[in-house]
Amino acid sequence: MKTRSYAYLALASAAMLPACSAVDAKTGTQAISSASTMQCQSDRSTMEEAVANYRLLERKAPRSEAALVPGYLLAPSRLMDLDSKGNVVAAPGSGCK
Repeated sequence: MKTRSYAYLALASAAMLPACSAVDAKTGTQAISSASTMQCQSDRSTMEEAVANYRLLERKAPRSEAALVPGYLLAPSRLMDLDSKGNVVAAPGSGCK
């Protein structure tokens, strides 16, 4: 009896497989890309605000991201870094622009 149940389950699963089309896969890929873009923008905005606050209160540009933690950022960003002039730039390998 269990074997027959498993056979029905396998048959039902095989019947549902074609329902996931290439269009669905493309839509899912675009959604993931959009979410990644939003995260990059959010991290950049947070980092830029932290740098602006640092400059306002310290009267100089931060030398590194470490200068911003913990007073201006809760934790270092995985997606953004600072260049030598204190400008916010995408971290190497982050996929952000």
